[in-house]
Amino acid sequence: MNFLKKMLDSSLPKDEVAVIPSGQLYLQRPPNSPKGESECLYNDAILSICETSLPYHYQLVVQKAYQEGEEVDLDGDSDESGDGDDENSFKELSISKDDEWSFLIDDGLRFSKYTKDSDAHVLSWKDPEGDTGDRFEFVVDHTVRNSQIQQFMTAVYRCEYERKYRKSSISTNAADLAEFEVDYAREKASVVQLLGYESEDDFQDAVEAPVKAGTVVYQSEASLRRYSPESASFVLVDTVAVSIQECGEFDYALAIETPSVQCTVSSEMNPVFNFEHTAFIFNQLSDSVGQTWLLKFPDYDALSDFQAAFMKSLWESLNRVRWGKAKDDAEENYIISSMNDLELDDTELPDDDFDEEDEIEPLEFSRGDDEDDEASRKYHSGGEKNAHMAVGYSSDRTFVSRGNRLGVFRTDEDNTLAFTTAIENLESLNGKRITPAKMKLHMQDKHMIIRAEEDSSTLYKMDLERGKIVEEWSAYDIPIVEFGPLSKFGQTTSEETFLGISHSAIFRMDPRLSSRDKLVESELKNCATKNLFSALTTSENGYIAVASQKGDIRLYDRLGINAKTQLPALGDPITGLDVSADGRWLLATCKTYLLLIDTSIKEGKYSGELGFKRPFGKDSKPRPKRLTISPENLAFIQAETRLGLAFTKAHFNTGVEQTIITSSGPYVIVWSLKKILRGDKDPYHIKRYGQEVISDNFRYGTDKEIIVALEHDVAMVSKKALQKPTANSMRGAGIVKQYK
Repeated sequence: MNFLKKMLDSSLPKDEVAVIPSGQLYLQRPPNSPKGESECLYNDAILSICETSLPYHYQLVVQKAYQEGEEVDLDGDSDESGDGDDENSFKELSISKDDEWSFLIDDGLRFSKYTKDSDAHVLSWKDPEGDTGDRFEFVVDHTVRNSQIQQFMTAVYRCEYERKYRKSSISTNAADLAEFEVDYAREKASVVQLLGYESEDDFQDAVEAPVKAGTVVYQSEASLRRYSPESASFVLVDTVAVSIQECGEFDYALAIETPSVQCTVSSEMNPVFNFEHTAFIFNQLSDSVGQTWLLKFPDYDALSDFQAAFMKSLWESLNRVRWGKAKDDAEENYIISSMNDLELDDTELPDDDFDEEDEIEPLEFSRGDDEDDEASRKYHSGGEKNAHMAVGYSSDRTFVSRGNRLGVFRTDEDNTLAFTTAIENLESLNGKRITPAKMKLHMQDKHMIIRAEEDSSTLYKMDLERGKIVEEWSAYDIPIVEFGPLSKFGQTTSEETFLGISHSAIFRMDPRLSSRDKLVESELKNCATKNLFSALTTSENGYIAVASQKGDIRLYDRLGINAKTQLPALGDPITGLDVSADGRWLLATCKTYLLLIDTSIKEGKYSGELGFKRPFGKDSKPRPKRLTISPENLAFIQAETRLGLAFTKAHFNTGVEQTIITSSGPYVIVWSLKKILRGDKDPYHIKRYGQEVISDNFRYGTDKEIIVALEHDVAMVSKKALQKPTANSMRGAGIVKQYK
């Protein structure tokens, strides 16, 4: 955790990552605030970034600086404990609440920098406990160098990156951190507009920072409706002028006049096209507050024209390429159709019990058979959190990583998950700490293959019976992005070889090779361009699907040849892939939505074949189905949690695929495949927990039971415990029994 400090200033105290040694702290409020617009809290202060006891969590700390001879309050009632070293303990004891402010660093602070008319540099962030528009501002003293200010800003972005992605930022570059940069002027303008609205319900109106007027690329009229959570319906506002404007190269805005509604065109809008009602539904989000709108167009053709313009704008903004230069008609139709309903024959799917629900009962999480068990206490102690989970296929065991420890859980006869043991102190053959970044069970669950956060070019083989790393493998120092079995259920067999991908290559690795490098050179498919591969999956008979950060997907019937099918990129990075055992259904995970793709060819001489074995005709690409929660549910969740969507890798159940599972924040969500194909409204159920869900999957061989890993707990629950999305199920009050 000290690498940030080493990169910036190795002379800092032990727990400090970066520091601005001198400045003034103000609390700025909106001009109409009855508390006053500006309040000076400290006339002389120190601003620092400090480590916490939790991995990837940092604090922004402002301390009052005392002049020589000034009295220091030693009787403050600080909430901080004095457990550290003597120097740090004294510092904590000698500073009262009135003399220090601390904030957990994440992107919700909206940390930014601007320059005042006096040329003073100001660091600004939201008051997380204040009123709308309240911000802290640290006016940097003129003696502080510009380079030191910029280093501090970079350190903040790196801390936000680590908290969001739960991994080290040591290999990040400016492009990786760009998402955390905040434009202060737009933030301020956003608040001005936000405070100009009158809220008629518990949701605050979300008005995004105004987008500068641009070139109108689409214009029409529609009736505007606003979602009311009280009535659970869309309430008519007015007939409005609707336009899409290009505000800069590849930057677009959706603009609605009277009332003024403006949104940057992006996937965060959670757009939904409903042609049955000739409607477009979207979310308008700002500072984690949401509002849901509906535009009803006069007829089918009007909505189709709007959809074409919107999808073109969205695609260009994501890909930074002109639509016409990169797309032919077939690819354009593929991209546009991803927003439409997907109605297919579902007669092959068995009836499910999706609509059956259990009564809500307190959920007891696994902490072992005996709360006094030393191994259980040791595993759950400390400041680290659960990070990754692997569900056994052969052993009925579940493995959960927690820092450099591995918890082992088993399923009892009463279908509850119980803590069995912990494998402590994961380390390489030469004694270096290993923190799993990816882990897969191997060879009938006897072994586990681990890729560590500390080194992406090395894989570690763990003997689970011995509880230690026994081999280390590499692929000629190629960074290994993802790896997995040769076939979907390969981990249930004694097959030793497996697949891997780098950003631009697909290859097979064979642990039986005598050298440390296990890559089979004769089975290396190296692409000429850097494709930024990001995800890999295989079907039961070994068909291969590979996705990229660009959003495209390649389908192969075997390794070493060109892809039989390449599905166009929608523009959003794909973070996970799964495929049904027979290869027909492909499931891709993006940040705010899932893609369900039918790979069967419907017409032509290859009708009935799969896109893994035969290419689709030029004009017969499959129609992807975009899965997400409804805009009105998202607005509710946004208001409840102050979090946007960030889906974990989605999975099909094993066996006859009929259910899909993923999670976002504290919610587990399951979709019924039958309901999706039938075109049902809201074909998903949901359950909220009291902690963030870090991973979830079905128990092997069934979709009735779900294994859920939270930040500090692991549990197995019935699928029936998930309920239809209502205010109660999305609030989740009283569901979770917490262990102390």
